[in-house]
Amino acid sequence: PYTTLFRSSSGNNHVGVFTGSKGNWNCIYYWDCVTGKSETPTVKGEFQVFAKSDHFDGNMDTPVWYTCYYATLWYPDYFFHSIIYYQGTWNIMDSSMGYNGSHGCVRLETDNAEWIYSNIPLGTKVVSY
Repeated sequence: PYTTLFRSSSGNNHVGVFTGSKGNWNCIYYWDCVTGKSETPTVKGEFQVFAKSDHFDGNMDTPVWYTCYYATLWYPDYFFHSIIYYQGTWNIMDSSMGYNGSHGCVRLETDNAEWIYSNIPLGTKVVSY
């Protein structure tokens, strides 16, 4: 089984994917990410993946709508998902990584979000700290 851990403190925006069991974990992936900004922080604690969606649309801070792909839900309205694209396209709106700038979700490079979406089963533990 997999477990995903990520750190959302300033300057430490990374997602690690681990396999193993208590006391014997092996990090198989370690990626840069974007987590919640101070006014919309990423929740901390232990959770489980409970739903997936191939994409969703949003426009939280701007009148310009965007699309995120490969969304893996681990807390109500908190996803691992791709970088932000202009709505309904694969035209990049924001591909930056490694800072606190999301609405609470964990934004990943698209290939990494797709890997989580395709390989992490429902019920997988997510630890946010």
